[in-house]
Amino acid sequence: MKKAIRVLLVGVAYFFALVVYIPILTYIKTWMLGLPYDLLETIPVAIKFALYGSIVVVIILALGAKIKK
Repeated sequence: MKKAIRVLLVGVAYFFALVVYIPILTYIKTWMLGLPYDLLETIPVAIKFALYGSIVVVIILALGAKIKK
């Protein structure tokens, strides 16, 4: 049970890290290219990719914990 809680906490932490990280990277990229940047367009995309990424991380960690067992 502790492993399952740990896996879910890692997934949640990964989700929030990506939600912050993706808009920052997008801002840097658009600033370097001299393009306009709209934060309101970036946040939904960041949430979508962060959700997919965190689901994949949770699945991989859960399978790894199951195999170790």
